[in-house]
Amino acid sequence: MGMGDATRRRRVHAALQRALSGVTLPSEDYTTIRTWVNEELPQLQAAGYTSYVVFGSYRGEYHRSLRIAQYELAKPTTATAVVLGVAYSILLWLAAGVAVPTWLALIGADRLAVPWLDPSVLAGLLIYGIVLGAAHWLFG
Repeated sequence: MGMGDATRRRRVHAALQRALSGVTLPSEDYTTIRTWVNEELPQLQAAGYTSYVVFGSYRGEYHRSLRIAQYELAKPTTATAVVLGVAYSILLWLAAGVAVPTWLALIGADRLAVPWLDPSVLAGLLIYGIVLGAAHWLFG
């Protein structure tokens, strides 16, 4: 066993201690879990991707904790939410650039060029999109 294997085994042992803190397991179960993780860990890591394994029970507090962790891991990043908000704003700006002049022409008001793509409207919609994306990320 090389030095890297020993370090990896210590890290796995420490991670299991953190994951299973407060849980009483028979020594055999703990040894079985540790052995499985040590044997399967190389298959769970590949070319820049790491799979995360969550050990837990589906009873009582553990079920709730597992659901909270699952929700937090599945939550999109702030950047994703903001980029989607900005994309939504640009689409809204383009749609309004056609819809507003068409509507004004239908009701007989002042005519605007089609498409009417005013940069100040885009600026306001971008602020709206950023706030919308951030709020969706925060309050999901």
